[in-house]
Amino acid sequence: TARDKLMRTMVDFLRKAEKRRSKMAEDGDLSELFDALEMEDDGKENTDIDRAALKRTYREMSIKYHPDKNPESAELFGRIRDAYEILSDPVKMLLYDTGGMDLVKKYEKDGDGEIDRVDNFEVNHEISLEEAYKGGEKDITVNRRVVCRSCRLRPDLPRCRKCQPCPGERHQRQVWMDQWHYRIEEFEVPSDERCTWDRQKLKLQIERGTMFGDRAHFPSMGSQLPK
Repeated sequence: TARDKLMRTMVDFLRKAEKRRSKMAEDGDLSELFDALEMEDDGKENTDIDRAALKRTYREMSIKYHPDKNPESAELFGRIRDAYEILSDPVKMLLYDTGGMDLVKKYEKDGDGEIDRVDNFEVNHEISLEEAYKGGEKDITVNRRVVCRSCRLRPDLPRCRKCQPCPGERHQRQVWMDQWHYRIEEFEVPSDERCTWDRQKLKLQIERGTMFGDRAHFPSMGSQLPK
């Protein structure tokens, strides 16, 4: 009957919605890390975290809930330690935001050998003859695309206001023109993710005797790709 068909459609819709929610839950929610440290996630850029306040809070809470003083707080102490280790490390913070604790543990165990990579990109920067001769340090800024995982879970956060749809995946398909001929057509599958552009400040170490064409490498600073 029409009612049975409607019920089946509704059940199928709810199952798909639950599957989407479960997949989203695989990504880490940074607000849970702040909660573990009893700090407020104000929704600012991840790079704007007050590191001094983070370290001070961790010291206070690690003393308060250390298992030697409070054996029943061992599990809480573990969450506090994990939260601090992730929030204080930009690479782990990015991995947690991208793939949750499982991806962080994979990184800790195997390094970045099994972590999905994007293509490298190069940016040219000029230095003076004096800098090349003496060496030193120089502040540089690069623009890179960042996938905003917060948009999945808390799109109302201030840091999500400037996010735009991420670029889609490019695929190819056959388009038949007649019974014997076809052509290859490229098309884009839209992404469900949202991205933003991040101006990343970096410290360029200039070695003494630097030559034209020398390169400096900054791991994990390339543009991100949506899942």
